[in-house]
Amino acid sequence: MQRKTLKKQAVVFGSFNFPPAPDTTLKLLQIFASAGFLPQMINMVDPVSGMNSQKFSLVRENYFQMHFGSDRIDIFSLDPNDKSDLSSFISETVSLLSRLEGGTLNFTRIALVLDYVLEGANPEQISHLSSRLLPQSTGPLLEWVARWVETRVRGAETYNVCFEANLAQGLHLVVNNQMLAVNGVKIMHDISTSQAHISTRFNIGNLQDSFNAIIEMIEQEKSLVHFE
Repeated sequence: MQRKTLKKQAVVFGSFNFPPAPDTTLKLLQIFASAGFLPQMINMVDPVSGMNSQKFSLVRENYFQMHFGSDRIDIFSLDPNDKSDLSSFISETVSLLSRLEGGTLNFTRIALVLDYVLEGANPEQISHLSSRLLPQSTGPLLEWVARWVETRVRGAETYNVCFEANLAQGLHLVVNNQMLAVNGVKIMHDISTSQAHISTRFNIGNLQDSFNAIIEMIEQEKSLVHFE
């Protein structure tokens, strides 16, 4: 069994000034050109209003992307051949964010998403996994989805923890504008700090440790999907 990473995504929330304008392009290009990024405009659809909007983004080798909005900054690693761990991804994320406004930005919330596929499991292993995640099901199942969202408290922080596992025949996903066949069990971990607590308590100085707390929870979640 092997794990194939589809997406790593780190998000910082706050109030930012990155309008989709030529001045923004020039400013961010000057900051990130030395790191190998090129500018790109992306069209977004608001999931609530359905309205189209534009966001400024920076792209490096197609697989590493930064999207800038007025209330969030998203950083993606979309390389299917990426073997690095989440800690390395977060270290690079913090390093890149430290270039903005001289490293003085503050953030109200953070989130970390990991999408991957477990490949190479035999039918018996998959059946054991579905029975563990869906104990009331009767197998063997041809297709299944296990998903839940819960709240967890760690110290002074409250987190929204979303876990999803699914198996579907002929499943395809669009990753980095490419259609990829999913041959295995797709897993998603999505953990964020609570929307109920939005003080500007995150900054470049504590961002690594704050994300590390989420990484620790994701590593614990991975024990749910081990194959016996």
